[in-house]
Amino acid sequence: MELLLLGRRTVWPDLMEVRQILEVAAAELAARRRTPEDLATLQVALEQMAAALTDAEAFAEWDVAFHHRLVRAAHNPILDIVTHPIGELLRASRLAVLNPERHHLSQTLLEEHRAIYLAVERQDPAAAAEAMRRHLAHVAATMWRKLGQYEPGGKENHGPEDQRAGT
Repeated sequence: MELLLLGRRTVWPDLMEVRQILEVAAAELAARRRTPEDLATLQVALEQMAAALTDAEAFAEWDVAFHHRLVRAAHNPILDIVTHPIGELLRASRLAVLNPERHHLSQTLLEEHRAIYLAVERQDPAAAAEAMRRHLAHVAATMWRKLGQYEPGGKENHGPEDQRAGT
């Protein structure tokens, strides 16, 4: 969370890279390992997201909850430990791009989450991974348009303050 507080422009591209690495794998594992209880908790998150389409803050909270529940459905405690701390950044990133006037974006995000859920429900790991990949690509593109800090497919828009090798 220090990166966010320091205001580094690289926090969003870095977050998206980490999400691609961890959440695509989590979706795939969840499709293989999910239980009926996991599906029930994911369904509750989807229902709450649908109820909060015009409330950006509530939608962001349930969006993060869906992703946390998906990671838990992977039944890998290390993955759960590793992904849990980025929840604050996930919430902040969602609030940066959502607002009540953009409920059509919330509707699109909800549909993407439903696609992930349906692939997990039918125990299709490849489809779950692909649905997560598409969702994260859409999120990255939306962040890039809104924040001007993330180029879909790369980290080309780092500011001059980020002079790390390899970026």
